[in-house]
Amino acid sequence: FDPLLADAMRAGSVPRSSVDRYSVVVMAGIAAEAELHGQAEGGRADEQALVRLLTSLDGGRSWDYAKITNQARWAASSAALLIRAHRPAFDALVEALAAGRSVGTCVMAIEEALRGGGGEAQLGGSGA
Repeated sequence: FDPLLADAMRAGSVPRSSVDRYSVVVMAGIAAEAELHGQAEGGRADEQALVRLLTSLDGGRSWDYAKITNQARWAASSAALLIRAHRPAFDALVEALAAGRSVGTCVMAIEEALRGGGGEAQLGGSGA
């Protein structure tokens, strides 16, 4: 949940930066799957969420199929670049998720990796 996005939508004026940020977050799962497996087979729900957001902004007048497709491609590419730029944090997250760790432990693993610690220290616990 993004309170800034929600407030902007209620006000009827969503800045492009919020649309871009939301788009990258929504498409990040697809980018992560492609990064790990060389292709993304899932993501239909993510794509539909992005389409729903974009077409809801002004009744769909500004966002036709071509613009939505371009936004989705841009967002997926941006997410992939972020993953590659922060690969140790991504790897720490993947490891924590594979181990069934809690969201909090996953966040701690990411933060540790971003500090240069690799994220392994958090993975030994119960994940509660």
